[in-house]
Amino acid sequence: MAPAPIQGPEGAYNVAHALLAAALPAVTDANGAPGRVGIADGSVVIADCCETGGQLWVAWHQTWPTTAFPLQQAPQAMDMKFVALGTEFEVGIIRCAPTQDENHKEPTIAEIDASAKRMYTDSYALLGSIVCLLQEWSAAGSSVRWTSLVPIEGGGCLGSVLTVQIGFPLCPVCPGEDVSVFAGVAEGEGDGGGA
Repeated sequence: MAPAPIQGPEGAYNVAHALLAAALPAVTDANGAPGRVGIADGSVVIADCCETGGQLWVAWHQTWPTTAFPLQQAPQAMDMKFVALGTEFEVGIIRCAPTQDENHKEPTIAEIDASAKRMYTDSYALLGSIVCLLQEWSAAGSSVRWTSLVPIEGGGCLGSVLTVQIGFPLCPVCPGEDVSVFAGVAEGEGDGGGA
């Protein structure tokens, strides 16, 4: 059982790729493969969800210093020798939602119900797949947790976004630094709502 792939300059990208790889088969089993799947390089652009079958993404959200993951602390308040980085990602899935047609006719109750079912089952699949991955990483010594699962909508699309937080070693590592001390920063702390 491997810990989260957090080491080195590509650590955040490797984590994002692993999150995406875990989520894709789950949401595909739930409601079919989304046509747009990838790691976002900035703000997520929601587009073409009705033409492509949906969109699945992972995006980096924020990073903060900590000596007790997942707490956010001011750098001057910490012993810098033992600083780690809390890093937050979002994992999102959207599908086409019913809207008014060209004649301004509202969608039927059945259409709205079917859309809600897609959103609920996608959200459950997304949460289950990511939580299982986080449990594996946690069991292997990585500091991880999830904090929220919220609905999103826009542009005729409807879905949900899961927020994930992972503890990283301070980067770049100083010459001769033993990065193993960061593998489980404050292990066992901050488990409210976590995996």
